[in-house]
Amino acid sequence: MFSVDMRTVILFITLFDGISLFFITFLWLNNRQRFSGMAYWVADYVFLTVGMALSVLRGSVPDFLSLILSNFLLLSGTVLLLTGLQLFFKKPVTQITNYILLVVFIFLQVFYVYVRPDLFARTITINSLLVIFSAQFMYLLFHSLDKETRQLARGIGWSFTALLLVSAIRIVTSIIEPHTNNDFFTSDALDTVIVIGQQLTFLAITYSLIMLVNSLLLKESHQTAKMLSESEGKFSAAFRSSPYAITITQPQNGLIIDVNNAFENITGFRKPDIIGHSIYDIHLWINENQREEIVKQLEGGTQITHREFQFRKKTGEICYGLFFADVIQVNENQYVLSSFTDITNLKKAEADRDRTSRLETISTLAGGIAHDFNNLLTGIMGNISISKVLVDPDSEPYQRLEEAEKASLKARDLTRQLLTFARGGAPVKKLIDISDVLHEMVPFTLRGSNARGVFHISDDLWQIEADEGQINQVVNNLVLNAVQSMPQGGEIIISAENKTIGKDIHSPLSEGKYILLTIQDSGTGIPQEHFSKVFDPYFTTKPKGSGLGLTTAYSIVKRHEGHIYFDSAPGKGATFYVYLPASDHIRPFKQQEKPAILRGSGRILVMDDEESILKMLRVMLATGGYEVSTAVNGESAIRQFIEAREIDRPFKAVILDLTIPGGMGGRETMQKLLEIDPKVIGIVSSGYATDPIMSEYQKYGFSAVVSKPYSIEAFLFTLHEALNNKTN
Repeated sequence: MFSVDMRTVILFITLFDGISLFFITFLWLNNRQRFSGMAYWVADYVFLTVGMALSVLRGSVPDFLSLILSNFLLLSGTVLLLTGLQLFFKKPVTQITNYILLVVFIFLQVFYVYVRPDLFARTITINSLLVIFSAQFMYLLFHSLDKETRQLARGIGWSFTALLLVSAIRIVTSIIEPHTNNDFFTSDALDTVIVIGQQLTFLAITYSLIMLVNSLLLKESHQTAKMLSESEGKFSAAFRSSPYAITITQPQNGLIIDVNNAFENITGFRKPDIIGHSIYDIHLWINENQREEIVKQLEGGTQITHREFQFRKKTGEICYGLFFADVIQVNENQYVLSSFTDITNLKKAEADRDRTSRLETISTLAGGIAHDFNNLLTGIMGNISISKVLVDPDSEPYQRLEEAEKASLKARDLTRQLLTFARGGAPVKKLIDISDVLHEMVPFTLRGSNARGVFHISDDLWQIEADEGQINQVVNNLVLNAVQSMPQGGEIIISAENKTIGKDIHSPLSEGKYILLTIQDSGTGIPQEHFSKVFDPYFTTKPKGSGLGLTTAYSIVKRHEGHIYFDSAPGKGATFYVYLPASDHIRPFKQQEKPAILRGSGRILVMDDEESILKMLRVMLATGGYEVSTAVNGESAIRQFIEAREIDRPFKAVILDLTIPGGMGGRETMQKLLEIDPKVIGIVSSGYATDPIMSEYQKYGFSAVVSKPYSIEAFLFTLHEALNNKTN
């Protein structure tokens, strides 16, 4: 036989192995989530390519690399491929025997390279192991797999059968006609043909592996289509018409098989755009690790129910959902059947309830402080207003009294804010036009700032029944908040329009007609981490803020059976929305101007537990032309009332403090007086409205109400109106 230099043949084989490595790597990258064991395939082709490359370099690198390591890589790569296929078909078998054979192979190669060089022995050793390993492949592919899978893998099985035969032929030919030298690259034509034959079997194996994966993908696609077809009649109606968003996905890779109409409506994703894509591709889950944890629980047999999660709509909006999931088995394949519903509005309502609970926690404290402070302010403001009557308006003392009164009014505003979110801050309602409130309060609040108000108010705006002072406070606080968020100035857009709210179980508002007030700024915006604290008492990020402005606005709106919320993003400003119930009444409201001091005559009975307030009221009433009697509790007031009637000097009116510690208060006293004289004119007064009397005084027999603190002008005006059968 003539000799042939095989170096060129081995070089071409190395190039073909590199190309095969590229295709197998590409196959693994695109299917590693679907199939197990494919990483071992890549490792096999890496070993094979490197081993053949080392063989080509024989003579340029040490013999250990070109002879021993190159052949070891070839054989160990074959074992890795066997392991990979066993994992691929879910038929794992321990490889300890093959590892022992590889160790023995290393010792034999070292012996026949360095101790007693022998190409014949090396050839017999290598091909014997190839025969053993090929037989294991054949057993796996022709015996261990089920019939249907064997049909898909038969190409690989026949390729290893061919490798076994070619390796066996090489063993036989080496025995019949041993090598005359120890140089593998100087071989005869038969050896060259056998080496090329072995390489052709490796190319056939590569092709068969690619076809196997493609066949399984096609089978999976057909099974999925068949699964959907078979299940259509079982739960199609429920699947399509369910109000819950339902998805069918593969467990590990999240591949979307189908979604229902509710999923499209809730998330905004269209079915044709997402079928065949992974749930991870559309970034539906805000926390994708949460889904992976759920899949692990499902695989462990745990059914997922009532699990809250956050999801992202197609628009980018982040919402809250309530999630349910279970594993379904279809044609021996597992799928995740999951459903969820949007609970974003429920979460917002829950946050509102929590916020209301926090407000109620401090309301008693705030109300108590306001009550005591108002009693003090009543004495201060009342005496200041009396002193102003007694001095020349052009004098210096009058100017000082004016400044003191202004300071007292500011203190009164602070107590009103405390009272507003205290339990007793019930609004004293009357019919008002919100348009008038806005045009009056907004310019007043913006005075001195570098912000400008822009109005968008409907011409046919409905009227509301509300406490005008409290609504003024809402507008003032929201506009002031907008001004403070725009230190460089800018526009504040104030809008008001009619809104009709339909029946919605998720809406915090009852069905009916409302006025929607919107105040929008272009300021710094509100960071998302502060959203849950915006309406909390004493929370503020402003150096000069009290932390009561938005809390007060929130409490006022709630007590008017309305709703307040906001939208904001950092750097894009904030918009506050206020819903207030519209009134069914359409009579116009006109504010009456109060004269400086209204005078009258007759006897007036005053009941209050504070001696300083009684002294002040004696002076106020005397200044107004009235004769005054005082009482410190209800029992004393009733006794004096009866005695005055008996001597035919009845009281024209009684002024009763609502709360008398340790004694009969204004409500019970008024009931007793009405039993004595049903026509008695009663005025209720309090610095802490712990009872609905302050807002619904007429239901309890009173003719008017006067809230502490007050000036002499306001007090005498209220008394004058009550005596003339009018209400304040």
